[in-house]
Amino acid sequence: MKKSYFKKCDDCGATIHLRQMRHEQWVAFDGKKRVHKCGRKSRYDNVGSVSADTKVVLDKLSNNGIKSDSIKAKGLFNGFPPWFAWALIAVLTVIAIKL
Repeated sequence: MKKSYFKKCDDCGATIHLRQMRHEQWVAFDGKKRVHKCGRKSRYDNVGSVSADTKVVLDKLSNNGIKSDSIKAKGLFNGFPPWFAWALIAVLTVIAIKL
């Protein structure tokens, strides 16, 4: 069962983060630690929004028959767990210090 999720506030329409607290109580937040109050701008409203430049690129790609879902970021550590990069950096730092 989920302990938290995002949704739109039923009263003001702001994006809120509902989190389940210790005694099965649900509390709405509109920031990392800020409890939601209707009428106040939520810090989560811009999460996941796409910039105008990105929209132009995606429109051009879709006009050429390429779906944005098929575009994947290619990086050095794709396919590895996130801690792998930090472990590699730590090992290289220790080696550099010893030299």
